[in-house]
Amino acid sequence: MKKVIFFFVSLFLVIAYILFTAMYNQSYYLEANQIVENPSKFEGKSVKVSGVVFGVEKWGRNYSFFLSKEGKGVFVKYSGAVPDAFGEGVPVVVEGTYKGDTIFAKTILTKCPSKYESAQK
Repeated sequence: MKKVIFFFVSLFLVIAYILFTAMYNQSYYLEANQIVENPSKFEGKSVKVSGVVFGVEKWGRNYSFFLSKEGKGVFVKYSGAVPDAFGEGVPVVVEGTYKGDTIFAKTILTKCPSKYESAQK
């Protein structure tokens, strides 16, 4: 009987841990134009935002750029190595924290449309 009780208590603790970490690591997935529609909702929150890169400025390993979708967007600051395909006009997804009209990105992922387009020949 003690083994059965121990099993269920252990199972409960594992499920509680999984639920707690899932809620703690929650982030919003948005397009660049959506974040500017209600910026206070995302203030201080973890976000993943997709859009097209414009206005890249670089200082060593520090980058600043505008992430846009349909003419609206948000500024991004990032420090670190960027993917090879990163640059002006490239679609990307950035993940980071939204604070004061800027995303402080932890990661940048680029999309390479040529890999996914069918051959035109």
